[in-house]
Amino acid sequence: MFAALKKRNFALLWLGQLVSMCGDALLIIAVPYYVYQLTGSVLQTGIAVIAETVPAVLLSSFAGVFVDRWNRRDDSCSYLYGPCSW
Repeated sequence: MFAALKKRNFALLWLGQLVSMCGDALLIIAVPYYVYQLTGSVLQTGIAVIAETVPAVLLSSFAGVFVDRWNRRDDSCSYLYGPCSW
């Protein structure tokens, strides 16, 4: 299972993605905490959580529909990935 991580470039890609996901998770917690520390208002903290969550939920729903209908073989960017896109 971890044989792919022996390839340096893939391991760096995987590590970078892991760091990015940890940063995203930390930001989801830090923004409402920061808003609460600044304002002391639970209402404004809730608004910050909603403002952070709603776009991701709405956009991911629409993006899923478009990605399912999108033919990757017709995309010019698929030439960059070569055989991986087949």
